[in-house]
Amino acid sequence: MDRSTVPGSRSGAASAGVLIRTSLVHEGWGPAWVLGFVRQDRPVAARWTIVVPVKETAVGKSRLSAFGADRPSLALAMALDTIDAVVGSARVSDVIVVSSDRSLVAALGALAREGSGVARVQVLPDGGTGLDGALRSGIALASRTTSYVAALTADLPGLRADDVDDVLGVAEQHRLGVVADADGTGTTLLTATEPAALDPQFGERSLAAHRAQGAVLLDAAPTLRRDVDVPAHLVELGAALGVRTASIVARRAVP
Repeated sequence: MDRSTVPGSRSGAASAGVLIRTSLVHEGWGPAWVLGFVRQDRPVAARWTIVVPVKETAVGKSRLSAFGADRPSLALAMALDTIDAVVGSARVSDVIVVSSDRSLVAALGALAREGSGVARVQVLPDGGTGLDGALRSGIALASRTTSYVAALTADLPGLRADDVDDVLGVAEQHRLGVVADADGTGTTLLTATEPAALDPQFGERSLAAHRAQGAVLLDAAPTLRRDVDVPAHLVELGAALGVRTASIVARRAVP
């Protein structure tokens, strides 16, 4: 294990921390990593583990095909902006990214070296069982060490750490919680204080499915509800876009 002191944080506050790299081996896939900046002066209890599934960026976000050759880079940028916000949340201790996208793994390593976050990031290879299958594998791993587990979509490029802090503070009061997407039918975040109760049913009309399981509807910032599926969603977020996503969008007119 490699530990080195890194000053600063994503919010700009001066704080000492430890950059942790721990090699993990997954048979048939190669090494994955625990990569993250762990702050030592958390203002609140960092008890949550967030599971974020990320589809292969070469094939993900097909409805953004109007971006042409930039589409994979855009999908990667949106995932990284989402993860960066979660890593920066003071309420999050660990982030489990379920993905077999090598470009994402490399980018997460760079993110860790920047020392810009709060939580530890672990990459779990995707077993090819679909979105809900990826979430279940991440939830199973998370539940070994915490009772506070949440599933989050990776297409929230306007998300900020404060948005995550606020919603998780409320979610701690409920056995199951859910955040509706901007359309009011899907789910962007599913939370549990009892991991065994988590049964992700992401996809069309997932909000109704999660509510039927007893999940309480959680109030959340618009940036936590605006998942990006089509170019118009990027326009809607405008100046709220994360720096990586905004950089790609700025290179060309949004279709």
